[in-house]
Amino acid sequence: MNRDAAPAGWRHTALVLTGCVLVLLPTLTFRMGVDQGVFAYMSAALLEGQWPYVGTWESDFPGLIFLQALQMLVLGKSIVAFRAFDLAVQVLSAYFIHRIAWRTSGWIAATIAPLLFCLIYQGYGPWNTAQREGFGLLFILAGFWLTLSAEKRPLLVTAVVAGLGMGVAVTIKPTLLALSLFYLPLALELKSRKAWTVALAGGVAVVVPAGVIVAGYWATGTLTEIYEACVAYQAIYTARLRGDASVVVYWLQKLRGLGLNAVVLPVLFAPFLALDRRHQRERLMLFLGYLGATYAVFVQGTFAGYHYLPGLAIGAIFVGEIVGTSIAWVVGRWRGPRAARLVSLEAVLIALALVALSGVYLRRAPVGRLMALTFLAPPTPGEFRNHEVFDFTEAYDTAAYLRAHTQPGEPIHVWGYESLVYFLADRPASTRFQMTHPLVMRVPGGTISPMQQRWRDEFVAAVTARPPAYVAVVRDDRWWWSPEERSSEELLGDFPEWQAILTSGYTLERSIGRYQIYRRASAPAASR
Repeated sequence: MNRDAAPAGWRHTALVLTGCVLVLLPTLTFRMGVDQGVFAYMSAALLEGQWPYVGTWESDFPGLIFLQALQMLVLGKSIVAFRAFDLAVQVLSAYFIHRIAWRTSGWIAATIAPLLFCLIYQGYGPWNTAQREGFGLLFILAGFWLTLSAEKRPLLVTAVVAGLGMGVAVTIKPTLLALSLFYLPLALELKSRKAWTVALAGGVAVVVPAGVIVAGYWATGTLTEIYEACVAYQAIYTARLRGDASVVVYWLQKLRGLGLNAVVLPVLFAPFLALDRRHQRERLMLFLGYLGATYAVFVQGTFAGYHYLPGLAIGAIFVGEIVGTSIAWVVGRWRGPRAARLVSLEAVLIALALVALSGVYLRRAPVGRLMALTFLAPPTPGEFRNHEVFDFTEAYDTAAYLRAHTQPGEPIHVWGYESLVYFLADRPASTRFQMTHPLVMRVPGGTISPMQQRWRDEFVAAVTARPPAYVAVVRDDRWWWSPEERSSEELLGDFPEWQAILTSGYTLERSIGRYQIYRRASAPAASR
């Protein structure tokens, strides 16, 4: 059976993407976690003129902030709108997975790969979906598909657009640059001046998005702010990860942290790559891209589920080819008088494979919430909780309380890693340091850096000049990055100047779950 023989062309694509939409629809019911809350707050502030790192703070590159601000401008600031945007992005990613798999492995893989990607994606749950890797992946897959179908357009256009896609992805998550290993076979084939010109244009296009951002901050005299947050602070973050381990021990620890699938899948796929010579160069490019995605997980060293998303997309294509080859072999045993029934048999086998995968990955609870529309109502107790570090219901209830007891535009402050509260309350922080960790993170047993001390001084000056009407202190949130994994409440003692302001000027008014709500003693009655 020829796996490249495609049934029904665009109808097949439409059917696969319809299935992807149905699989992803339950993600509309997912709430936001802390990471999504950081970018939501910063993006909403950007729409009000507060530039990232200048008016708000985060140590990650700003690409997603600009992208999410655009989403808010078009769709609004609700969580459902944010999840709908993520759904649309993942369906587009599934489309490119479908086209790439069809090109390199045949129509059976093109059926299985995008649906498998969507099944696993929704199975990741609210914490690991709508993350930076998931958004940056779209631009990388688009570049991969443009490259594999380069015969359809001028080479220069393909190189520039694919380069811009990679560049945008890098502004969202710099480690995604490791997926550029995909293009290595093309680089080895550069022999003519024209080919070098095209490659150079693509390389220049990669740096354009970051260059535009840097130029913008330079022109406004705020380049120091973005440099300190996204570059200088990373040395502190990396040192906290490594601790006192030697480089060799640290790297061995990271190797042990890699997921088993990330190691086993390329080993399983290697024989298919070697034995099947059809589209071998293109499949080798995908293999190298997968290795780059795995390296991106390794180099980060924290092994969050969403770090694996780029590898998931390419790995789904690998699984699609493995399953497709197996189905083609089974169907091939039925040649002869039964030839007219081959497509039907393939469809049955594909359906059985997808049903089996659905049994493993499909989350059932979100389906019920989708059908009942309960995700449009306030959350139920404990609806979305991640161990002791996060509880969406508590964040929602705290935000509702602060919104009810303050006026629009009146500042609040959350002492913890909970930018989501500002977004839900629709209230600004008094300072650009709306989160705790830049003011307290350090090497175990060490002290804060001079840059962080300067940040502390800025923080104290800001909350003194524009005191928050309410301060919410988070208890029992023992983040891995916290010194000795102390809670935010315990870390007040690590910042005595801030603790003195809170102790002398604020009164404990209420407790909401892990949140201790303090009211400014001199706050006007209107605020209360």
